[in-house]
Amino acid sequence: MTQPCSIKKAAAALGVHPGTISRWLADGAPVFQRGQRGGGGKKTLVRIEDLQAWRSGNNQQAPAVDRCELALGLGGALADIPTSPATNDAVLAAYLPQAALLAAAAIEGDRLGGIRDDLADAAWTAWRLADARHKTAAADALVRAWYRTLAYLADHHGAPAEGGERSARGKYEFPERIQRLIRAR
Repeated sequence: MTQPCSIKKAAAALGVHPGTISRWLADGAPVFQRGQRGGGGKKTLVRIEDLQAWRSGNNQQAPAVDRCELALGLGGALADIPTSPATNDAVLAAYLPQAALLAAAAIEGDRLGGIRDDLADAAWTAWRLADARHKTAAADALVRAWYRTLAYLADHHGAPAEGGERSARGKYEFPERIQRLIRAR
C-alpha cells in the first residue's frame, strides 16, 4: 500500500492538475486525512492507489453508514452530559452534527484510527462558536462529548477505545485541542 501524500504530489504522479484532485475529493474520492482551511498546519493527504481505484470504479469500500442512525446513537450517548440550555447549543447544534459526519466518513473509509484528532477539532470549533458568557461550561461539556463519542465509536464500530495516547512517561496525552478545552474548564 502506498504512503499518503499531498494533493500536489498525487496530482504530479497521476499527471493531472491539483484542482482536479480537489474536485475528485469533492465528488467522493477517498481521503486519507482531511486538512484544515487557512493553512492550519494539517494538510489533506490522499493515497494514489485509492484515487486510481476510485477513478476506475473498482473501489471496494465498506457499505455506506446510515448517518441518521449514527447521529441518533451519538445523540443518545451524549444525552446525559449535564448541560445548561446555553451549552446545549455548543454540544447539540455545533458538535454533534459535525461529529456524526466525521464518524460516518471514518467508518466508510475504514479510518477510525485517526478519528480522535478530527473529533477534537470539531469540539474546538464548537467551543469557539459558543457564547462568550458560557465558554467554561461549554468547554466542560465538549470535553465530555468528545470522550463519549470515542467511547460510542469504540463500543459500536471498533474504533480505538482510548481518547489519549500513552506518552513515554506512561501518561495519556490528549490531542492539543482537547488539552486546551480542559484548561478552559
